[in-house]
Amino acid sequence: MAISIYTVNREIGRPIEFKGLKGNYVGALGLGVVAQLLGFVAFYLLGLSMPVCILGLAATASAFSVLLYRLNRRYSGSDLLKHIARRRVPSAIRFTDRSMYMGRKGQDNG
Repeated sequence: MAISIYTVNREIGRPIEFKGLKGNYVGALGLGVVAQLLGFVAFYLLGLSMPVCILGLAATASAFSVLLYRLNRRYSGSDLLKHIARRRVPSAIRFTDRSMYMGRKGQDNG
């Protein structure tokens, strides 16, 4: 039986890379594998037939892998998190009432 050896890039100051995945996507791949394992256990305990379990999980695993590699190619490293954060910043702040900034009766503005 041949033993596969995988190399992991661990250079100082560079993001981790494994099989072309960079940064946070390595952890996401690991979580996907654990989710697939738990899904298989759940389907097996529910009594589904083995071919249905394997085919269903193979389809979802391949779809997850394709999505993960596509996101990795588009937003390498932590750029996806920056993209999500940038989308949440409003383009403008609108005020309809200035009463919060105007002095109220009996209060000192200084």
